[in-house]
Amino acid sequence: MDLKLYLESRNISHIEFAKMIGASKSAISNYLCYRRVPSLEIGRAIEKVTNGKVTIDDLLAYKECEKHYG
Repeated sequence: MDLKLYLESRNISHIEFAKMIGASKSAISNYLCYRRVPSLEIGRAIEKVTNGKVTIDDLLAYKECEKHYG
């Protein structure tokens, strides 16, 4: 699942989610806009906090597509 859709569907703000996973608000914004890929540690935290709804593969999928087709 896309991280942005996950946060919207659960009405979680960027700031709130950043606190939940131990990241900065700007990092979350970058992940949502696909400007930055989270570290493995943060990716695992996202998977854990979202109960596996947003996976590391989900977080990497757009960058992989962009690399091949962008």
